[in-house]
Amino acid sequence: MLGFLFSFRGRASRADIWKFTIAGIVLVLVLRGSFATIRDADVFAQAPEILSHAPTADKLLLLSILLTFCVITLAGLAVTTRRLHDREKSAWWLIPFWALPELARLLFPGGLSAHTPYGWFGVLVTLISFGLSFWAFLELLCFGGSIGENEYGPDPLPRPVINPFAGEPAQ
Repeated sequence: MLGFLFSFRGRASRADIWKFTIAGIVLVLVLRGSFATIRDADVFAQAPEILSHAPTADKLLLLSILLTFCVITLAGLAVTTRRLHDREKSAWWLIPFWALPELARLLFPGGLSAHTPYGWFGVLVTLISFGLSFWAFLELLCFGGSIGENEYGPDPLPRPVINPFAGEPAQ
């Protein structure tokens, strides 16, 4: 299990990344929901206030949640890297697929609203970010991987070898 989550070598199938994505979303929702229920606060929006003024139990809870998010992010980068390998792409593709949209989200928090300090430039950056994220969605979660072994390792899906002369799987 640890190899599946934290190895950056080899390949991951579409099913692997779908399983990880769904499990990650459920875990994040449970963690955020549990913190909001216990503390009646948004774990990210109020993190600085909680760390400076909250009781020790809340601080420990917040730190454990933030540590869990860091572990989920690291595992996500590993699984995504292996999925990119299955698509015959290097981990450098994490930059347009993950880093640039995340950077745009952090630098231009207004999203598609032109009524932010960034105006239409922020809207343009958000639309480009959305385009990159949609492209990543298609590449990682929709398109199939390369068939057979590639430079990153063997095919993660067991595929029968067809004998073209006999018309049936070879033994």
